[in-house]
Amino acid sequence: MSRCTQLCNVLRSNRAYGWVLFLVTIVLTSTRAVAQAPLQRLPGHLPSIMALSHPVARTEPNEVLSLTLVLPLHHQQQLQQLIQRLYDPSDPLYGHYLTPQQFTALFSPTPQEYAQVASWAQAQGFRVVGTHRNRLLLDVEAPASTVEKTFGLHLLQFVGPDGRLFRAPDRNPEAPPVPLAGVVGLDTAADIHPFVHVFSQAYNVFGVGPRSGTGPNGGLSPSDIKTAYSFPTAQTGAGQTLGLLELDGYNPSDILGYENYFHLPNVPLQNVLIDGFDGKPGSGAIEVTFDIELMVGLAPGASRILVYEGPNTASGYIDTWARIANDNLAKQVSTSWGVPEDQMPPSIIQAENIIFMQMATQGQTVYAASGDNGAYDDGTTLSVDDPASQPYMVGTGGTRLYTVSPGGAWSQEIGSVISGGGISAVWSIPSYQQGMISAASKGSTTMRNVPDVALNSDIGYAVLLKGSWINVGGTSACAPSWAAFTALVNEARAQANLPPLGFANPALYAIARNATHYAQDFHDITIGNNKYYQAVPGYDDVTGLGTPIAANLLTDLASASLPSPTPTNLVGNPGFEQGASNPAPWQVSSPSIINDSPQEPPHSGQWDAWLGGHNQPQTDTLEQLVTFPTYITGIPSFSFYLHIDTQQRTNRVVDTLTVQFVDPNTGRVMWSLPTFSNLNARPGYFYVRGAYRTTAFSGKTLLLRITARQTTNVPTNFVVDDFSLTINQ
Repeated sequence: MSRCTQLCNVLRSNRAYGWVLFLVTIVLTSTRAVAQAPLQRLPGHLPSIMALSHPVARTEPNEVLSLTLVLPLHHQQQLQQLIQRLYDPSDPLYGHYLTPQQFTALFSPTPQEYAQVASWAQAQGFRVVGTHRNRLLLDVEAPASTVEKTFGLHLLQFVGPDGRLFRAPDRNPEAPPVPLAGVVGLDTAADIHPFVHVFSQAYNVFGVGPRSGTGPNGGLSPSDIKTAYSFPTAQTGAGQTLGLLELDGYNPSDILGYENYFHLPNVPLQNVLIDGFDGKPGSGAIEVTFDIELMVGLAPGASRILVYEGPNTASGYIDTWARIANDNLAKQVSTSWGVPEDQMPPSIIQAENIIFMQMATQGQTVYAASGDNGAYDDGTTLSVDDPASQPYMVGTGGTRLYTVSPGGAWSQEIGSVISGGGISAVWSIPSYQQGMISAASKGSTTMRNVPDVALNSDIGYAVLLKGSWINVGGTSACAPSWAAFTALVNEARAQANLPPLGFANPALYAIARNATHYAQDFHDITIGNNKYYQAVPGYDDVTGLGTPIAANLLTDLASASLPSPTPTNLVGNPGFEQGASNPAPWQVSSPSIINDSPQEPPHSGQWDAWLGGHNQPQTDTLEQLVTFPTYITGIPSFSFYLHIDTQQRTNRVVDTLTVQFVDPNTGRVMWSLPTFSNLNARPGYFYVRGAYRTTAFSGKTLLLRITARQTTNVPTNFVVDDFSLTINQ
C-alpha cells in the first residue's frame, strides 16, 4: 500500500474538518519515501563518559551483540505542529488523538523502507530477532566482528572513572545505504538505574524530619498521602489502565500483602515481558514493588496495571518504551529508572524522543522521576536526568513533607536536597515553559528546565518487600504517584465525555499561568535547595511548579477548557501610590509631578501624575524602563487613564502630550500612541488603550516616556493614572 493510499485511509477514518486540512498538508508536503541522508557517519554514538575512561581491550569477535536499529521519522516538523494542536483547547484538533496505526501511517517509515532495512541487515550477517508495529525500530543480533565490519568501527572495552567496565565504539558508525537514524546497543555505557532509597529509620534520612506516617514503622500509608495532598474522594481510577516501565521483576505476594494490610481492592496486574526477560525479581525488585504499591494505593479502583518488564540493556530499555507506545493501552505511565543526561548516549536519547512524541499524539501521559543527586545528577557537574529531561515527558522532583500530625493534613513542604533538577544540555526550552522561568530560579530561558512538578521524596513510604515492611523514599515515589493521580483525572474526564489528559505539561503550565488557579491547585514550594538551585515563588529547578492540591487540580484538569493566563503588569508603580517621595521606577523631571492635590484628583487611590499646568512654557517628562518577556505569544496591551483640562481658548493645537516607547540606546521611537492636545480637553478621566501587534519587543528593555509640552503662558493640565502593560505569555 502506498503512502498516499495510507494517508487517504486515515483521512476517511477522521471526520473532523481540521484533521482533513492537516493530513492533506502532509500529503502535499511529500508522499515520497525519505531517503537516507548522504552522511558518511551517523552522529551521536560516542558516550561522553569515554573522555574520562581508558580502553583496556577489544571486544571478543564472537560475542553476540543485541542491537536496535532506529529508523528516521517522516514529516517530523508536521509531527511537532500536530502535537501543539492536539493540546491547544482552541484548536479543532484538540484531543483528537491518533491511534498507533494512524501514527505509523503518517510519520513512520513505509513498509517498503522497513523491509529494505531488514533485508540489508540480513545481507550483512545480522539476524532479525524482533520487529515493531510502528516500523521505527528493528531488533537484530550479530557477532561483534560482523558489527565492526558493517559499521566500519572497532568495539573496545573501557574502564570508567568509577571502575565500571563498559563497551563503546571507537568512532561513529558508517551510514548504510538504507534509511537509518541510529544504532542502539553499540555501547553499554549507560547505567540505567532506579532512584529508590531504603530508609534505615521511620523518617527522612536526608535531613531528619518528623514521623509523618500511620503505616508500619511510621511510614506513609495510602490514606496518609491522599490526606496530605487533598486527593478527591469521588474518583478512584475506575476504568483506567496504568502502565509502568521496569527493568526488573517483583513478587506478586508482596502486592497482595500490601493490599490486604491497607484494606485495598486487589487491582489486577498484568506483566508484559520484553525481549525474553523472565520477570524474576532481582536487585531492582524494590523499585518495581514500590511503584506498583503506590499505584495500587492511590488509584485502587483502576482496571489494571500493566507492568512492562524488560532486560536492563540499551535495546531492552528502548524496546520496552516502544511496546508501551505501540500497545497504547495505558493512558498514564511512569518510570523511576534513568541515567544522567550527559551519560546517556545521544542515539538512545533521540530514540526515546521519537517514542515519546508518538505517545503524546496518542494521548498517553508519561512521568519520570528526576533523580536523587540534586543539581549534580552525574555526581560532579550541574546536570539533569534522562528521560525526565525529555521535552515530551513530565519530570517529577522531590520535597520533604510536613503534616500537622501523623497522617494529617498538609502543613509545609521544602524542596528536597536530593531533588534532581536543572537545565538540559540537549533540549531547547519547550513552548510550555517559555515565559515561566524567573531570574531568581537560576533556570534557563533558552533550554529545557527540570523538573515539572514534585511530590514528597524524603519522608518514608511504607512498602512491603519480601514479606517485611520497610520505609522507602526518593524521587522514585513521585512519578508513580502522579501517574496514579492522572488515572483519577482521566476517570473524571471520561465521566464528562472528554478525551484522556494526554501529555500533561501544556495543561499544568497553563494552570500555573493563572495566578488564582495556581494558588488553588498547587503548593508553591519556596523553601529549600538541591545543592545549587533554590526553591523560589513560581517555577523553580528544584520542585518545578510544586506539589498538587489534588482535588482542586483535578477539577481544572477535568474541565473542557483551561484557565486563561493572568496578565502581568509590566509597568512598575502604575498608579503612583508610592507617593512623591518614592516615585521609582518612574523618573520625573520635577518632583511636583507626582501629585495628591484635590485640584487634580486621581482616577483611583490617592496619587496621580500631573504634567503641564504651568504659567510659562515648560516641558515635563515622566518615564521608566520596561522589560518585555523573552517569549511573547499574545498582543501587548497598553492602557492608562488620562484627564485633560485647559485654559486655552483656541481651536488649534498648542500644548501636547506624547506617549512613546523608545529604544534607550538609540533614542529611536519603537511605538507611540496618537498625540493628545489641549483640543482633547474634557471633564473627568477617559480610558486610553493601545495594542501593538508585534513580537519584536521580545526580551527587549524599552523606555516608556510620557512628555507634556506647554508652549505658552496659558496652562493645559495633563493628568495620567493607573498604567497597565500586559502580555499573555
